[in-house]
Amino acid sequence: MPIYLLICRSIVLDRGHFLFSFLRSYSHLLFPTFCSRSASPRHGFTIMNRLSVENRTEPITKDLDFQLQDPFLLYRNARLSIYGIWFYDKAECQRIAELMKNLTHLEQWKAQQGGGSPHYGESKAVDILQMLSKAEHEYNKVQNKVCKYYSSS
Repeated sequence: MPIYLLICRSIVLDRGHFLFSFLRSYSHLLFPTFCSRSASPRHGFTIMNRLSVENRTEPITKDLDFQLQDPFLLYRNARLSIYGIWFYDKAECQRIAELMKNLTHLEQWKAQQGGGSPHYGESKAVDILQMLSKAEHEYNKVQNKVCKYYSSS
């Protein structure tokens, strides 16, 4: 399970340092892990399942819909599938529901603004053909210099 932490850019939970040591000690428990990354979608969560090897990872997008029914947090994803997360602690359920709601509202706001400006570490969309053309141009420049060097010697 620590693999999920390694592919994440940063842990969104306020107890991220505690979470890593907690995972090493109690990897059989079922709880969501939040992460942030520099590409879109920027946020997501992973529900680690203690009853099977299949974990569930969901991106937090503008289409995610939540409903809090203590001790469950129900959500519907963009594919219109409905899932539930059970929490032992009701306060933790409410705190995670608030965090998910805030991140979803942020994604909805960014979608209304047309994506807005990119965040730190997030690059603008790149045209692959333009990149390849530039690489070919640079390669040809270097090859021409090498050919001129050897032809003048």
